[in-house]
Amino acid sequence: MKTLIKFLLAIACVCMLIACSKSDDDPTTNAFKNSSVQKSQNAHDTKTVKQIVVWTTYWMPIICGGVQIDDLSGTVTVYAEYHYKDGIPMWCNYHTIGVDIISSKTSEKFTVKENDFKQNTINGEWPIYTSIHFNINGDNGSHYLGSVTLNNNTGEVSDVKTKCIASY
Repeated sequence: MKTLIKFLLAIACVCMLIACSKSDDDPTTNAFKNSSVQKSQNAHDTKTVKQIVVWTTYWMPIICGGVQIDDLSGTVTVYAEYHYKDGIPMWCNYHTIGVDIISSKTSEKFTVKENDFKQNTINGEWPIYTSIHFNINGDNGSHYLGSVTLNNNTGEVSDVKTKCIASY
């Protein structure tokens, strides 16, 4: 009888181990739902780290025709992805989504979709410039679509390309 109980306990332990290692329970299969999740594509060469960050201090100047016409602020959720090769950062990508972003001039509410990309690290350091693409829609009909290059050291933007359809 004792042997049978030990045998059944051993089978139960094996079943529990198998059940706990199911691939649909793997937190890295849907990494954006889990903060600071790492998924190795090749354990010896490359690794992608994904994380979710909520920024409560999001700010975006709206520049049309070379003139800043507004600035938007609010809270956004950032889905960040960092890619490494042999432990050296290679690129990172931020997908930013925000709702209820507010205009400082008109109080119009905006939805923001933004993609920021950094690539080509030098000696393992992140580059000075970030390429930013955005699509911003207001609830009163304003629409801003464009791209800029951000200097990460100074905060200055260049290569501003914006299509502006303002409601005011």
